[in-house]
Amino acid sequence: MILRDQIRVNYKDTLMNIWANINTTRKYNNTKKSLTLDAADEDGFVKVVKGRSTNTSGDGATVRAMTKAAAKQLSMKISNERREQELLGEDKIMHFYKLQAHETKRTRLARLRQEFEQDRQRIAEMKRQRLEKSNKV
Repeated sequence: MILRDQIRVNYKDTLMNIWANINTTRKYNNTKKSLTLDAADEDGFVKVVKGRSTNTSGDGATVRAMTKAAAKQLSMKISNERREQELLGEDKIMHFYKLQAHETKRTRLARLRQEFEQDRQRIAEMKRQRLEKSNKV
């Protein structure tokens, strides 16, 4: 009976030690992360973004510092969105109804078909002119 009680006590102590190690590791990682987030760059500025942190600004918005990796990822996302807007042109409109999106898509396709027909006619004209040149010589 004594042996069984000793095993239980040792098991409890082992679990408590493991839990204490986990807690200290978590605290260390949290402080390390907060130090890297709050660190100023070479110019002395700290980037601040909206997030789930406990820090609140004067107007009550929750903010946190942004890491360099997160800032780079955000800038890539913004540049991709800008590139998409440039490619789509004026067709990049927020639609409230699905019908609006379908109409925009239809008009865009009609415009593309019209441009395709114009290009095809222009190519046919260029071929015709090339044939005329070769026949004249």
